Amino acid sequence: MTILHALIPIFLIILFGYGLKRAEFPGDHFWDPAKRITYYILFPCLLFHNLSTAQLGDYPLFRMSVAVGGAIFILTALVLFFKEKIGADNPSFTSIVQGSIRMNTYLGISAAASLYGQEGITLAALNIAIIIPLVNIICVAVLTHYANDSSANGPFNRYLQTIKSLLTNPLIIACSAGILVNAMDVSLHASIQEIFKILGRASLPLGLLAVGSGLNFVSMRSTKRLVSLTSAFKLLGLPALTTLTCLLFGIDGQTLIVAILFSALPASPSSYILAHQMGGNQQLMASILTVEIVLSALTLSAILSLLI
Repeated sequence: MTILHALIPIFLIILFGYGLKRAEFPGDHFWDPAKRITYYILFPCLLFHNLSTAQLGDYPLFRMSVAVGGAIFILTALVLFFKEKIGADNPSFTSIVQGSIRMNTYLGISAAASLYGQEGITLAALNIAIIIPLVNIICVAVLTHYANDSSANGPFNRYLQTIKSLLTNPLIIACSAGILVNAMDVSLHASIQEIFKILGRASLPLGLLAVGSGLNFVSMRSTKRLVSLTSAFKLLGLPALTTLTCLLFGIDGQTLIVAILFSALPASPSSYILAHQMGGNQQLMASILTVEIVLSALTLSAILSLLI
């Protein structure tokens, strides 16, 4: 029951966001700015505040990086190995890869906070710092190689664009700055910390509403086989691999649970944007995003119930 009590409010807020979008309240002009302010200001404030004030020496950062990153690499390698058996064209295959390894960080940090409070947010931030650079590099590399228009601007320019996007990613900047301030033992004024704290609190409800506004149930009517296969990779395969790699490297306790939680998250909405920009199958990507969010309400509860 503890798991359900933690997760049900999160998914109800997502559904509330979907209902608001369907009711056209407060209007289509609201959602894009809301997503931007959450992504560029509120969410980074939350990550910075928690990482700058956490006792990072208490966490096995190197072993976490190897375990979490290793699971993502293994699943990516398996999907690439079975490409021909999957039977998807190249643009669709890139969406399958994205749907198999990307994570919805809004949902993840909300779930971690519901389970473990400030400790959960800190562990979520560390997972984000590990996952975001890695999955972005993998996904752009796959899109560059397989997407139909991958040669439009030349692969070299695309890799330069990837590096630029990583260096300017607000979540990566926030995580890096928070870890740096923490490592240098810099004490920010209490009022400054409080500003970051207050802004960070606003990121969770607004982020979840934004997730709900992006649900597209119409797109679920086609490509059922590929969507089902991708959802199985993401919601079952990656959590299983992450569990194995974490246990192999001695990760346990809340650190283990939050790592598995993040591996079991549905794919990120940024997957659709990347598919649009680099020639992936956008319709398939929209279907994967919606189905994974719906199914994760069940799979997350089941996986976490086995762990806690």
